Amino acid sequence: MARAEQKRSEQRRRALTVLSSVVVLAIVGVLIAVVALNSGGGTTNDASGDRVAADPTVVQDVTSIAPATFATVGAGDAQLGLTKLVNKPPLTKDGKPELLYIGGEFCPICAAERWSLTAALARFGTFSNLSQMRSAKDDGDLATLSFYKSTYRSKYLTFTPVENVDRDRKPLEDLSSDQKATYADATGTGQLSFPFLDYGGLLMQQTEGYDGVSVLGKLTQKQIAAQLSDPTSKVAKAIVGEANNVTAAICMMTHNQPSSVCVSPAITAITSQINSA
Repeated sequence: MARAEQKRSEQRRRALTVLSSVVVLAIVGVLIAVVALNSGGGTTNDASGDRVAADPTVVQDVTSIAPATFATVGAGDAQLGLTKLVNKPPLTKDGKPELLYIGGEFCPICAAERWSLTAALARFGTFSNLSQMRSAKDDGDLATLSFYKSTYRSKYLTFTPVENVDRDRKPLEDLSSDQKATYADATGTGQLSFPFLDYGGLLMQQTEGYDGVSVLGKLTQKQIAAQLSDPTSKVAKAIVGEANNVTAAICMMTHNQPSSVCVSPAITAITSQINSA
């Protein structure tokens, strides 16, 4: 009897041990799931579209496109959407030519253009604190980046981004009186339309260089960024092609500095096209 009772006691202890292990594993699984759901740049962003810290892999892919890829793509499938500004004062800030960007996070045109703008500006300086999100669900729902609270450093130019409204079309960043005046002087109206880019008072842009809906579709940030290194991909022909257009415009601001970027055949060909327009 004593042996039988001891055996039953051991069996109960083993069962409790197994049960405890299962409970611990279940708790760990729940904690991992919670962390994954709340981590920046993860699948939650792809599902909800909310602004989160940009995935480091995405940032690396979009800001380190190889010179050979830029050269191979050239203008690619992008359309030149730049307009010359005539008799306008130079737009400068901190002693350097200024590129002013005014956009809205809901805007699908802005969503498309940010990819190319980021890739182009990375050739002249360095970004930090970029975010990623999607445009409004009822307005393309395109995976994109956001310049909200980002930082950009360059010895060649000053980049001033203003994300005026958020994904829900609610006020996000106000324009200064000078920025409002710059917009009105360039466009002839005070009624904001996104995006707006003023390249040092020389050129203006109010459209994306490619059709974001057809090119980006329902791709995620990682899927888009991963294709930028392949000059034969549809994504690269659009985004890198437009990045070359933006690069040429910036080179006109910086007086072709750095020369390693601005005097390349792909950029000089686009610059000639801008000057002849």
